[in-house]
Amino acid sequence: MSSCSDSTAGFFYRLEQHYDIRCPNIFMECKNYSRDPSNPEFDQLAMRLAPQKGLFGILVYRERANSALIRQRCRDIINSDKKFIIELDDEDIIKLLELRRGGDKEIAEFLEGKLDAILL
Repeated sequence: MSSCSDSTAGFFYRLEQHYDIRCPNIFMECKNYSRDPSNPEFDQLAMRLAPQKGLFGILVYRERANSALIRQRCRDIINSDKKFIIELDDEDIIKLLELRRGGDKEIAEFLEGKLDAILL
C-alpha cells in the first residue's frame, strides 16, 4: 500500500489534490484470470474501499477482451458507491515497466489516462 499523504507529486498525490479522491491507502486486487473480470471481482475490491481507508483501488488481471465493458464496470462502481477503481492487464503492466525508464512523469500520465477514461 502507498500513502498519499507522504507524496508531494505524481499520480497518487494528484488523486487527492486534483481529483479529490481520498486515498491514504491504495488497495490492489490481483487476479490470475485470462478473461475480463466480472462484477464480483470489481465488487470484491470495492468492498475494501471506505472513506477512512481510501477510495481508490487497482484491479490487476491477465487479459482484456472488452475494454468498453471493463470501463463501464469501473464507472458503475463510481456511480453507485463513489469509489474509484482502475484496471490494469498484463499489457498495461509491461507498458508501465517500459515507462519506468522514462521516469515517474510518464507513469503518472499513463495512470491518469486510465482514470480519465472512466471519469470522462
